[in-house]
Formats: sequence, structure tokens, C-alpha cells
Amino acid sequence: MAASPRDMTLSRRNTEAYIETIDDRGRCHVAIVDLESATVVKDIPLDFPAIGNLVLSSDERRLYAPTASGVKVIDTARRTIVKTLKADGDYGFTAFLTPRGDLLWVAYADHIAAIQLSTGSIAYRITLTGATSDSPDITFSADGRTAYALQIDTINIIDVATHKVSRHFKYLAGLSIMANGPVIYVAGDKDMRSHDARVATVDPNTGKILHSETFYGRGRHLALSPDKRRLYVTNPDGYSIEVFDTATGRPVHTIAVDGGFPWDLAISADGSTLYVTEAAANALTVFKA
Repeated sequence: MAASPRDMTLSRRNTEAYIETIDDRGRCHVAIVDLESATVVKDIPLDFPAIGNLVLSSDERRLYAPTASGVKVIDTARRTIVKTLKADGDYGFTAFLTPRGDLLWVAYADHIAAIQLSTGSIAYRITLTGATSDSPDITFSADGRTAYALQIDTINIIDVATHKVSRHFKYLAGLSIMANGPVIYVAGDKDMRSHDARVATVDPNTGKILHSETFYGRGRHLALSPDKRRLYVTNPDGYSIEVFDTATGRPVHTIAVDGGFPWDLAISADGSTLYVTEAAANALTVFKA
């Protein structure tokens, strides 16, 4: 891979990976990787100095790439940018597809703008509580009725039907969040000054931390195995993937990433394969899960 890979997403059949990359001039691209041949089949330059996560539509016909100038919409069959969705200005660097697949939530420092994909217009906005963050992370409950939006120091509980924050609670130094049945997982720093990472199991009804584990480094991205039994966390500073038992919240083992700086990860549909972007090695590396 010619540029440094960061966030990624997989097609449902695990035939292609869509990867955000940053070249040596600081420009962003989307690399489309054929996983069977392990080759980059298309590089789409975005020519912007910042890009967020990548979101694949429910029918996999569109890929959404939030950038400093709006959300770029990529036709996955033609592998070209077909339009730009405007929301609330610059620096909405994270985006999330609602469970119904008809709205794209673009997260800003202090609010979410919901774009109606059929029209490209903003359907509503949700004001977030807590310290502002350039890239709030969001996860949805299995039934799609509740969303959890993570700011730097706060978790917002959002009623999807009413588009309002129903409650919130403090959580220090979180970076990534993921729902799993009656609990949510939060990965990030132990605190704002520490060189240790923390992964916590949190009760979303009370905000109580049910269990937490610390390790050297930084918890960056989360992935859950298809059977929900294992939680995988990238640790860029520790050059590793930390693996946890979801039943106990305790660590199971560590996967060493020798190339350096594992950033994002995804798991194959059958749970057997782990795909990891290595920012320092300019590589997408495949591990046995």
C-alpha cells in the first residue's frame, strides 16, 4: 500500500476492503482492496487534509467518506465520487448510518446533523452534552431505538425516535464505543495524562462501570466477533491487538503487530479472520482471529 492506512470497512461478503489512507503530502485517499488477491484495485484521491471514518450503505452501492468539505459519496460499482453531501460546514469527521439505512448521522464537535440520503437535505439535528470532540463516536443498540454518542468526557444516550438526548453521564478519556446487548464497551485512555489505556464495560442505564481493564498504550478502535464472545481493541502505542472475553470483561490474549501502529480493524463474517490497518507499515495485515 503506497500510503498510510487508517479507518476501514469491509463488504459483507468480505471480498473488498475500503480503507482511508494518507499519503506523504498529507492528502487523503480511499483505497479499494480486493481481499482475495490482496491488491489495491482502485485508489480514489480526495485531496483534502482530513477525512473521517468510512461508511458503506445498506445495499453496498454507496460509500460515504466524511471530509473537511462535506461527505463524499462514492459509487462502489464505478469506483468514483458521484457527489458531495453538505451538512453543517467543515470538520464533521465521523459519520454513521442509522439502522434503517435511510439517514446518515454526521457528528460534529457539539452536535449531530442527520442527512436524509434520498434527498441530501438535513432532516434534524441533535445537540450533544459534554466537552467538544472533533470526532465523536456513535453506536446503536441492536433494536435501533437507542444510540450512544461518546464525547471526550461524556456518553450521550439518544432516543432515535425523538432525536433527543434522553440522559447523559460522565466518562473520562473515551475514544471508541460499541453496544453489545445490555452493556456498552468504551475504549480510550485511562485518564488524560496517563500512558495507559482502559477498556470498560458500562451499564448504559446507570453509567456505572461494571468492569474495566488497563494496559500500556491507547485503546483506539473496537470490533466484536460475530458470536459476541470476543472484543478486539487496537492498541497503536503498544503495537498490539488486545482481545477480551465479553462474558467476564477480562483479557484473553494479545496479538502482536510487528509492523507497527495498528489503527483500525474488522472481522470477517465467519469470525475466523481479523483485518488490521497498520499506519506505520503502510499495510493491511491479516491475522487469524
